[in-house]
Amino acid sequence: MSSQLTSLVPVFDGSNWSTWSKAMTAFFMSQGLWGYVAGTIPVPVVAVGPPPVTAADVALWNKNDEMARGNLTLRLSPAVQQAVSGNTSQILWDAIVTPRLALSCDVRSEVCLRRVKPYQGFSMVMHKYQVEPCSRLV
Repeated sequence: MSSQLTSLVPVFDGSNWSTWSKAMTAFFMSQGLWGYVAGTIPVPVVAVGPPPVTAADVALWNKNDEMARGNLTLRLSPAVQQAVSGNTSQILWDAIVTPRLALSCDVRSEVCLRRVKPYQGFSMVMHKYQVEPCSRLV
């Protein structure tokens, strides 16, 4: 899978958004990971059901999301990697896609990411985020 990633998806450096985002999206779709990145496969919560959700379901979600986040990070330039962060693939993608994002909430840890200052290391305006506890947005 990694050789496909490196041969099909260019490294995002802030100046090649159109090419990179199309290739990255197609790569995630081909690997069955786009739902994690897009947020259409939400993190499961262990519950009795119906249908019942088990710890194994949560572990599988975490594994797939980590795979998506790892692939995404591998195709970011070092400057972009320093400028964005996220502990789920969706939050990381959103930090890249919507650099003017003022507030995002991580559903797994109920942590909000707030913009603190722009990063000037490359041509596309990106933002660094700081982690602050907050109540979950509904």
